[in-house]
Amino acid sequence: MIREEDVRLLLPFAPEEESVFRALDLLFSGNRKEAMMVFSRLGVPGEALGLLGMCAWQLKNIIRVKGALLDGSLKNAAEAARLLGMHPFAATKCFDIASRLTLKAAEDLFLRLTRLDREAKSGVRDPDDALRAFVLEESCF
Repeated sequence: MIREEDVRLLLPFAPEEESVFRALDLLFSGNRKEAMMVFSRLGVPGEALGLLGMCAWQLKNIIRVKGALLDGSLKNAAEAARLLGMHPFAATKCFDIASRLTLKAAEDLFLRLTRLDREAKSGVRDPDDALRAFVLEESCF
């Protein structure tokens, strides 16, 4: 049986369509397999640490937006861009993801990512394995 995802693997992809935001959006939507495929297309061998860092940066921004949402400081992505000094595209993506996650889920995920990043940087865990664990392990969302 040929599935849609099998066909997608054979098609060339446009690099501008691949981003950490796309991978995180897929991850937070519960589509871990597709998120892992995006991460693997984003990275080149030996760049897993960079991807982990980008994920941490975006998660930090998502948590900032979620906090501002919870305290009533903002109601939409445009306000997030203005109040938090973010690029409008990044603010929109962070706002969309923050709207779907609980603050606890985002914080727990950030703590897990921090642990995996530390393990990868200290040599306790292979960086590619750390990225896979971040994406594929059961998580809080």
